[in-house]
Amino acid sequence: MALRLDIAACFAFALLASATRARADDAIALRLRYAAPQTCPNAGAFLAQVIARTPLARPARHDEPATALSVVVTQVPGGSAGTLELVGPDATTSVRRVSAADCEQLVSALALMTALAIDPNASTAPAPPATRSPAAPPARTKPASDLGPSRVRWIFEVGLLLEALGGIAPDPVLLARPFVELARQGGSAWSYGLRLSGARAHADVRNSEGAGDLTLWAARIEPCPILVSFARGFGLAACLPLEVGRLEAVGSGVTPTRRIARPWLSMGSTGRVQWQVVDMLVLEAAGELFFPIVRDRFFVGSSATLHRAPAVAGGGSVGIGVRFP
Repeated sequence: MALRLDIAACFAFALLASATRARADDAIALRLRYAAPQTCPNAGAFLAQVIARTPLARPARHDEPATALSVVVTQVPGGSAGTLELVGPDATTSVRRVSAADCEQLVSALALMTALAIDPNASTAPAPPATRSPAAPPARTKPASDLGPSRVRWIFEVGLLLEALGGIAPDPVLLARPFVELARQGGSAWSYGLRLSGARAHADVRNSEGAGDLTLWAARIEPCPILVSFARGFGLAACLPLEVGRLEAVGSGVTPTRRIARPWLSMGSTGRVQWQVVDMLVLEAAGELFFPIVRDRFFVGSSATLHRAPAVAGGGSVGIGVRFP
């Protein structure tokens, strides 16, 4: 399938030029993020084609204000597909997508679109084929997140944890914990987020003088000031959970039977290991250490203690989540 480039569409894409150029004779500083397969031209070849078509484009110097230019080329059945995103200093954004049977032809088309977006008078004459220079392999092999600063985006995740939780009964209790999470993701591997979750836990507790049922209803807010992303979809999270709820006890096999509900409050720390298996699916495992602040004693018979929350407790969980970028 040969590429068909609509010049009129390219000029429509050039509406971003007014936001990226202060005066007609100013060169636009471009900060490029580029990702493409090994068989495609590299970032240097792409940028050289843009500069060859217009004198109004140049590479950005370190830390200077610049127009963000993102180019992503992927292999698809029958050829290659490319996405071009141009973000001006005032956050005006324009996106174009092109497909072609030949990757070099695709990259040349993306370079032409970029030049026209910056300069409506850019040259549209046929350009020499882009080359795959061996001098700059990192520009082809690094993931897009490593090729320069990117715009901040927020990631929403919903999921479910299977957790073994201590502290609410003499033995750890198994429970299911649904959660929602919002995380900030930018150009750095470091970010932060906030998770909200809820849980219900139940345990039967017995001693020589009687028995009782303990039921916990609790909501948890979990700020995560440290989220770190690694290669291959792996990440770490350090969080500071605060849990608030109600711990209810009901006597069993004792006379008289009483029902008592007491507040539950704890705080602590959580560490998670996450693996983004595919674009949306995330698996995780976590360990936690927490400190119950309310430590009521529940007893039956002649003051025989059924349970009292310890000063320090712990737990662990495994879970699955779905992310929506």
